Amino acid sequence: MSHQFELALRQYIAVFDGKNELPPADFQAKFDALYHPKFSFVPKDNTDRAEDGMILASKATPLSRDEMFAKEKAKYAAGTSMTLVHLRKIGLDLTALISQLRKETPQSA
Repeated sequence: MSHQFELALRQYIAVFDGKNELPPADFQAKFDALYHPKFSFVPKDNTDRAEDGMILASKATPLSRDEMFAKEKAKYAAGTSMTLVHLRKIGLDLTALISQLRKETPQSA
């Protein structure tokens, strides 16, 4: 894990403070600093257990960089806050990262 990556990651996480005050161009710049131009996100495959005990497996489809940006932009626009829980280098090009997302809901009277 390079110093530049950790700095870009911490700056990106700091953007998600729940206030949604950063201009869209600045949010795009933070995203671009963190995600490589050839980035693609490959989620884990889903396995669910039906009521009758059958295991249902579904293959998750990879997300392109643009699709990932759209998801992150929607989270930011919704006022989501993000907290870094764990960050550790575990290999030459491998980092363990755990973050917590929280969306504040307005309290009803």
